[in-house]
Amino acid sequence: MNNSLISIIVPIYKAQQTIHRCIDSLLAQTYPNFELILIDDGSPDRCGLICDEYAAKDERIVVVHQQNRGVATARQRGIDLLRGAYFIYCDPDDWAEPEMLEQLWKKAQEVEADLVWCDFYSDDEKGTHYVSQDIGSEMNDDFVDALANARIMGVLWNKLINRRLCINAGGVKFDDKLFCCEDLLFVVTLFMRNPQAKIAYHQRAYYHYWQNSNSILHSLNAEKSIYIYQTIVTRLEELLPHTPKDDFYFYERIVIGGLYQQGRYEEMHRLYREVHARIFREMSFTARFSHFGFCLYGYPRLGRLIERIKTILKNIIHAR
Repeated sequence: MNNSLISIIVPIYKAQQTIHRCIDSLLAQTYPNFELILIDDGSPDRCGLICDEYAAKDERIVVVHQQNRGVATARQRGIDLLRGAYFIYCDPDDWAEPEMLEQLWKKAQEVEADLVWCDFYSDDEKGTHYVSQDIGSEMNDDFVDALANARIMGVLWNKLINRRLCINAGGVKFDDKLFCCEDLLFVVTLFMRNPQAKIAYHQRAYYHYWQNSNSILHSLNAEKSIYIYQTIVTRLEELLPHTPKDDFYFYERIVIGGLYQQGRYEEMHRLYREVHARIFREMSFTARFSHFGFCLYGYPRLGRLIERIKTILKNIIHAR
């Protein structure tokens, strides 16, 4: 293992429109001592060929072609192959500022950190937005809590991680049954198995996260969302048994919303009762008396009746 080498892992699937921008930004890094591991996860477009073309021009690039097995498996393949002392991920839709590796590496060396995280830019058709990831603390417990309750994103692309953490954790692996948020569980597991790990926050943004409306996360239907986020809550409860269950509110709220969309009102009323009061507090007065609100109370039929009455009254008023 090269103690100054950084491994950049890019899982790739159906990204031929953006992969050039991604790879070019990584090859333009001011920190030169890195290897770029491109995992072609059976992409049916030209991604595999594009990766091979780059590898033929730059010896720092390693290309792996595999049958499509999902992003978690592709991420794991990168972990298994990396040679660097530190590693970081990049998604093929995104890109990095030229000084990202250099600045995160410097921070890690200055404070002897096992993980350095930073802010990022959220980009879409409307423009670029700066997203702070400051939690006001660099204590491990606070960091894990912030991940669990979604105060900071549990992604891997704004985190430079010491490979030693994976070794100490006994080979922690990505859950290949998940096709989103697998990185959150990976990071939480990593730190629960490395309680003495040192972390550091770098208060600048170096990564551009492209909000793609066609991404896996945006294309999830209600049933898939329920499965994914219920799994996340269950795993977080297992990993963090002493954490109050309402700390997982962000993910529980998504499950409840998915159950409502599917008309599974009894489950919606029964599940995650510890966060229902918070949901009510965040709803407007009118929304509390909507069908959704009554379903939370456990009275879906009454809620439907109220909605019908509202519709009738609106029609009468409009007719006048």
